[in-house]
Amino acid sequence: MLAGCGGGEKTSASATEATSGATETGGASETGVTGGVSAASSGTSGSGSGASSSGGETTAGLPEGQCRVQADCQDAGSCAPPGSVSCGGATGCNLNGEPCEADATCGGTPGAPQFCAQDPCCGMGVCQPGCLDDLECGLAQSCAADGRCVAAACDDQAPCPDNFACTAGSCARKPCDGDVACAGVCVLQQCQETFGTCELPAP
Repeated sequence: MLAGCGGGEKTSASATEATSGATETGGASETGVTGGVSAASSGTSGSGSGASSSGGETTAGLPEGQCRVQADCQDAGSCAPPGSVSCGGATGCNLNGEPCEADATCGGTPGAPQFCAQDPCCGMGVCQPGCLDDLECGLAQSCAADGRCVAAACDDQAPCPDNFACTAGSCARKPCDGDVACAGVCVLQQCQETFGTCELPAP
């Protein structure tokens, strides 16, 4: 159990921040926190910037508490993309594990790798289990030699999945101005599989 990681103010960190926070001493940014990041969930407000709702749907066609843009959230709520980390709680940290400063601190073996990930909420290093193959990583990600999940490589022969574009040889969320550009929905100008969630700050 981690202690001393900060106060109880609730903020929201995007999935990219959560999975890009793994670092070793020296400041090099890595992607991937295998099994360590939970999706943002409850604590939502009604959506729709004044739109009335009926049967759980707003006049804008959004389920209650979900969003495409910041204006869809009421009562000072903010729109968090799918997979965002919900920060707050007793320690202020999101990840569970031993504090660390570098991968070497975490030990690990070739069959059970460990790496030092930067917690997206309280900003401290936390030992996390690494991946062994691509199947353990998320959509458009692959397992690197050091056990981190990173953006999958892509080219004409190995294209990215829906809602991703090949940028500088790696898969990244496709930018958008509306749902028509996506195989899903456009949330905060990025293609996603589902709506974002309206998150309220801690009382």
